[in-house]
Amino acid sequence: MSPMRHGRYLIEQLNTFNLAYLHFVEGATATSRVIPEGVDLDVLRKLFNGPFIGNNNYDLEMAIDRREAGLIDAVALGRLFISNPDLVERLRQGADVAIAPREAYYGGGAKGYIDWPKATN
Repeated sequence: MSPMRHGRYLIEQLNTFNLAYLHFVEGATATSRVIPEGVDLDVLRKLFNGPFIGNNNYDLEMAIDRREAGLIDAVALGRLFISNPDLVERLRQGADVAIAPREAYYGGGAKGYIDWPKATN
């Protein structure tokens, strides 16, 4: 069975549960937005009856573009929030965002987790 047939079947089944949302990693987590050949996530998204949260290497422009196109209802910006506790303000200001080293994620103390400088513009 092809990946798209599997995907269609799974989403049809998920729709029977009236889920609050579907949170989908688009590509390989934290590495690439490359989708396997023959898979169209936008087609699968349109099959889901509820809100869709996109995830994976989004920036503000991509989030806005995909939201305006109806391809996502919300976006997960997890890694950006880890390294930018003031991410919303940075996005409002058009300020640069910091990129946290993976070893700073989820533990090991404050270094690299809560010690990022605030955005200035």
